Amino acid sequence: MRVLLFGTGEYYQSYKEWFCQTDVVGLLDNDRAKQGGMLDGHLIYSPEDGVALPFDQVYLLSVYQNEMKEQLRKLGVPEEKIYSRDDIKEGLGEFFPRRDVLFFRPGEAAAIVPRFSHPPIALISYDMEYTTGASLALFQAAKILRQNGQEILFVSLTDGSMREQLLQMDISVLVDPSLRVVTLDSISWAAQCAMVFVNTNQFYVLMRGHAIDRPILWWLHDSEMLYEGKDCDSLNDVPQGDVAVYPVGKLAREAFARHCPHWTMGEDLLYGIEDFSTECIRSKAGQEKRIFALIGEIYYRKAQEVFLQAIEQLSAEERSQCEFWLIGVSQTAYGEQILAKAQKTNDIKYLGVFDHAALAEIYGKLDVLVCPSRSDTMPIVATEAMMCSRPCIVSDHTGTAAYIRQEENGLVCRAGDVFDLTDRMRWMLQHQERWGEMGQQARKTYEEHFSLRAFEANLLRVIQESLS
Repeated sequence: MRVLLFGTGEYYQSYKEWFCQTDVVGLLDNDRAKQGGMLDGHLIYSPEDGVALPFDQVYLLSVYQNEMKEQLRKLGVPEEKIYSRDDIKEGLGEFFPRRDVLFFRPGEAAAIVPRFSHPPIALISYDMEYTTGASLALFQAAKILRQNGQEILFVSLTDGSMREQLLQMDISVLVDPSLRVVTLDSISWAAQCAMVFVNTNQFYVLMRGHAIDRPILWWLHDSEMLYEGKDCDSLNDVPQGDVAVYPVGKLAREAFARHCPHWTMGEDLLYGIEDFSTECIRSKAGQEKRIFALIGEIYYRKAQEVFLQAIEQLSAEERSQCEFWLIGVSQTAYGEQILAKAQKTNDIKYLGVFDHAALAEIYGKLDVLVCPSRSDTMPIVATEAMMCSRPCIVSDHTGTAAYIRQEENGLVCRAGDVFDLTDRMRWMLQHQERWGEMGQQARKTYEEHFSLRAFEANLLRVIQESLS
């Protein structure tokens, strides 16, 4: 099987392993700077030159797969030779490589054959890292269900730091690297489960085939931007059957409805997070500055450049009162640009990455959390700040905005509007005497909507509804 792979970026790195049993005759990329270079031993061609090579199939490995497909059509590539990344298993057929699962039971050695004494509820996650909001929310769901006597199987694409704690809670763990390229009805272990709980739209390919005669709950955390490059039209013709869809909030609901209009949804299922507010020791010793902090992976959707531009609009006197913190992973070109800009001023500090436990100290030191995201369904950092009695400034394109009462428990700014964010930060500086009361009201918002107590009641109800 001779294949061309169109795309040499993030999606190529994520999917290249599935082509190990094929003859990759070349890589295609529209970036002229890459053409003529080598990657993983493969020559990179322009699409025009690459399609002149002898090949059987070409796979689109990019968020821009629709544009790529049209480009290939215009170059004369037959439709039947073009495959999206969603159709890798179907397209490769006998050349699709087998990947064994790794199954972990508490107190036992790892195995490749899952065994269950009782049919479990399977919770499917993209990863097992505490730094990912959706995975952290699913971890709390697993903990609650196990504490209520449910047999739980936590399933992930990749292994991660959560595994040991899950095993300590008597929860079995399964690592299945094929989850993103197969359908649910093709997975043997799924038929052994009492119920399958699928987390995020990352698994929309999995949901294209879900005839497993088991209840399925699909929990959506995803904003509009996270539907880019996904062929959701393929979902609209799939019968829903026993699938119950629950969005995490208004923005997640609206995004799914736009892309999958023929699916029905249940009520919002908000996540809950564990209360670690007692660890947020309020220590301002030696710290005279007012701290505005933006916590989150540094990339376009989180709008760090809007935060930096808003800071520039403050007066010299206002800035002299403050420090502005950036916290989070920076692994993209966008992140490099943000950090280069931040380094030019003394009052903007990049503190790097903190593990989840260390963030408690950060919440204790900051005064205001800023979340100016362009698209963010329900950012956990805002919820954690409210839990720690810290007022937030969030954009109107965050799900959190629905729970903010202006000037009572926080502030809402217009997404992408530098001057509006500046005005909100300025208001905070001018009304510092109200921070204490706003923080208390923010804490009440957490307790009412995002505490584990509130989450447990809602989660157990929807699980029972699905099982019955």
